[in-house]
Amino acid sequence: MNPQALASWMREEHDRVHDLVTKLREEIAKVPRTDRSDWLSQLRERFEHLRAHLHKHMALEEQDGYLPIVATRRPTLGGEVDRLQHEHDELIKIMDGIRRDLHSLNENDPLLIQDCCRRLENLVDFIEHHEQDENLIVISVFTDEIGTKD
Repeated sequence: MNPQALASWMREEHDRVHDLVTKLREEIAKVPRTDRSDWLSQLRERFEHLRAHLHKHMALEEQDGYLPIVATRRPTLGGEVDRLQHEHDELIKIMDGIRRDLHSLNENDPLLIQDCCRRLENLVDFIEHHEQDENLIVISVFTDEIGTKD
């Protein structure tokens, strides 16, 4: 993938992740005090959209996306690439745990719902930070002209 195509793909993907995260945050912000059944269904659906997209998104980054290109173009960033790949694994584990717990909730579990919402807030914070780190590494690799002569 050439740098322009990669940048365009990453921008589109990160915009999509941002949209899904925003919708999930909006859902978390409006927990009803009663009659939570429909709200829980909507929350599960929004979370599943984000989770499914992130699974695909991270797999593409690792196979055909920026990670192999960064590792090839700038071998000194191998540790950073490894860290970001490891974060993919951690994010998947976090999402799997939230998914399990989210599907076990019922509308009469206010404390568990509150706990799950806080975990979802943490997750989206982790995702946003991870996306920023990805953007920075790609910008660094494709815009720095280290070692070139004038």
